[in-house]
Amino acid sequence: MSINRHLNIRFLISECIKVKRSGFYPIVIGTPLIIGLCYICYFFYTSIPIIDSYYYYILTLTIISPILFSCSLYIPFEIEKKCCQGKEIFSSPFGMKKIIRGKIYFMAITHLCALTISICIYYLFAKIIGQSLPTYSLFVIPIIFLGQLFLFLLFIFLILILDKNVIILIGITATLLNGILMTKLGNGIWFYFPNSWSTILSHIFLKCYNIESYISNVYIMLFKFSSSAIILYLILYYWLLNKSYFLIENNYKKHQQ
Repeated sequence: MSINRHLNIRFLISECIKVKRSGFYPIVIGTPLIIGLCYICYFFYTSIPIIDSYYYYILTLTIISPILFSCSLYIPFEIEKKCCQGKEIFSSPFGMKKIIRGKIYFMAITHLCALTISICIYYLFAKIIGQSLPTYSLFVIPIIFLGQLFLFLLFIFLILILDKNVIILIGITATLLNGILMTKLGNGIWFYFPNSWSTILSHIFLKCYNIESYISNVYIMLFKFSSSAIILYLILYYWLLNKSYFLIENNYKKHQQ
């Protein structure tokens, strides 16, 4: 057990070092902080209630999450393609699945930390200026993360078998679709689109927190979406990676020519 834990820690540290000189950290950590700074300036410029500014900030973070994923999740895999030609993934004694799993854990932890830090900074800013946000507003962090988990895993799989330009195009399309689903056009159909789950759930939670029926619906849908993400992870790990081995290998061989 301790050996596996040591290996997992080693995988995480190695991934941290590999992406240090890439654009991964500026995109994952810098983007939420910059958007938060913009909304803080917007708050001072318009003098709107801080809770409304916070609501728009959360909505923006969730709406742009597909393009954020498409521009950041491919970077650790792209580094393997350019530097090692995929040898670490295909020739590692630990096996392809364990290497990919290590990258998934690293990216999930990094995204969760970036999300938590950016939202907590906004929460502390509200306290400093004397317009405290309600404590329940921090509960939106797990709602966003769990709502994005299915989309996160889906992007990981697509990145393994598709070109990065296609992935970015998918991210842009999904982000635009997020904006459309936030309108009345999304009524009754938004739950069929994983890119909108965190956006709609955050909207319901922040706007209808005191309405018991709505909140119970949020928890029920969150449970369903989290279960879907867990099932997708199990399918990805135990079946899809084996079935897609040749697609993954062909995708990496493009960089060996």
